[in-house]
Amino acid sequence: MSLPQIHVSGSDYGTPSVMSTRESETTTVDFIVECLRDPYNPSVCSGVLVEALVACIPLLLNSFPEPEQLRNKQKLCESIYPFLIAKRDPLSLKQWMERFAACGDCRNPTKFTAPYHAALVAIFHEAWEENKRERSKYKWMRDNVCSGETYAVASCVFIAQACHMLRQAMSLDFKPIAQGTSKLWPKNMASLMPDGPDQTMESLVQWYKIHPEPSIADVSTVIFNTGRSLFIIPSLPKFGYLNLVMDSTKRYVHAILSLFDGGDTGNPEKADMILGLFMHQTQVFTSALNLINLEHHLTQNKLAAVDGCEIKMIQILSLLVSVGPKIQTYLKAQPGGWQKANSVKDCMAKWVRCGWSMYRHLGMEKCPPRGSELLVAKPIVDADSLTFFGSHDGFESDLGLYIIARNGRNYGCAGKTYGCNHYFESAGRDLKFCEQCIWVYYCGKDCQAKIWNDEQYPHKKICLALSKVVQAYRRKFEDKYPGTKLSHHDIHESLVVNTDFEQVEVVRDLIHDAHLTREEAKMLKRWGRKLYKLHYVGKRELKPGYEDYDAIVKRLTDPNGTYRVPQFKRMNKSASQDMLRKKASLR
Repeated sequence: MSLPQIHVSGSDYGTPSVMSTRESETTTVDFIVECLRDPYNPSVCSGVLVEALVACIPLLLNSFPEPEQLRNKQKLCESIYPFLIAKRDPLSLKQWMERFAACGDCRNPTKFTAPYHAALVAIFHEAWEENKRERSKYKWMRDNVCSGETYAVASCVFIAQACHMLRQAMSLDFKPIAQGTSKLWPKNMASLMPDGPDQTMESLVQWYKIHPEPSIADVSTVIFNTGRSLFIIPSLPKFGYLNLVMDSTKRYVHAILSLFDGGDTGNPEKADMILGLFMHQTQVFTSALNLINLEHHLTQNKLAAVDGCEIKMIQILSLLVSVGPKIQTYLKAQPGGWQKANSVKDCMAKWVRCGWSMYRHLGMEKCPPRGSELLVAKPIVDADSLTFFGSHDGFESDLGLYIIARNGRNYGCAGKTYGCNHYFESAGRDLKFCEQCIWVYYCGKDCQAKIWNDEQYPHKKICLALSKVVQAYRRKFEDKYPGTKLSHHDIHESLVVNTDFEQVEVVRDLIHDAHLTREEAKMLKRWGRKLYKLHYVGKRELKPGYEDYDAIVKRLTDPNGTYRVPQFKRMNKSASQDMLRKKASLR
């Protein structure tokens, strides 16, 4: 739906007139703002607001907005967001959504102060009554994805559309938001979490439970990521967000299996709708997993964030990797479907990387589930065997030092090993690096002083050794590439490698080239071992995965079935022979 050309003759507003597109844009935004002024009692029905938001889509698609359009985006966000995060009683929510969907007296022209708003209500009412596509999508989701009772269709569609609009309009630049200098919405953390992180997460999770449309989880994940230092550890497990996203993703997988088994592919329009929702949901799922930036979190924080979902994560990623080829085959057979098929291929590569990364970073090879080992899609197993070289015994120090060497500022304040919570330059603080070694970052002088004088690993001793390491690396790099000057950021970026073998090799080369004294080398080794223990997850009991997982695997691998995907494999307990040979060379 495009922005309406509104004819009025009014109340007498004078002679009939037609608004320009720009006037229509501003008037429609003002209409939405007025209707949502009271987030608990919107002045028009949800169907009208759905079409009003759809009419504003061209505003969001403009890559070079003018100042007035930027203001309109800001007004949209500032009216939609309070509605989404308003605290509502779960027990009476269904009745409230029914009332919101009912027209009531929203056609009453005396309700509106602006001259064009009564005309807009009539236009948007008519558009919603003709909107069969959204009703069809909601019906399919109700039958295939929703896990509980259903709610008023117009209200559910409005919530999904509001989340989509918010996702497109909001700023994603974390640092200005944290520092309160952002020119776009949200301008600061207070506007993102006016009633605290728990209330924000509770409200967004509540909507997603009611209507698991990917747009709702999409904007929720973006908001949680923007406020990651405040959200991720305490709130993720409290409201079961990861479990909720995973369960919804699994229901979408079942829907895709039914799509290909049930013959709905004969209806291209319906198939495209289902596949579009499925691919959007998988993107949301991987984004939700990325909330747990595993390499940067301490062990207790990783385990708190995943909340016992480790097995389910790997199971769902394995299912996604396995149904991907079938989706590709279908899309390639459709007119103009090659580009979509290639995007599925890219997504499959992400699922594979995410699978082996989660498996290793969460230490799952040390504690396979009781009763049987975990069946995993073959591409994930293959990727895992190319990156892992078996037990870390004897290499803990090297792998611990690499965490700091690679991540630099992204690691966060070095004081987090003492309880500091300043990750990722959070809370608007610029992390400052140690000017001598440029290896360690601090959020402020308190943490710097605490670490400098630490009883066991004082930075005043470690710093000298690290300084020698960095200077030797810089000389070696600049000799190899004359005229190149490495900044502190470039040094961390140039050390990026993937496999355990490469990480150990990098650290040992750095220390070898630095010509450290025996005492300095011992100090670094002890410190590296401490870092390893703080960041790598040990053996523990894993919670079980999905009960019907084995049945789904059997269905996918049936040689006489629809899919016939490559046989699932058991995740390796040891590395490939090639990696083991490389590992032996490091002894």
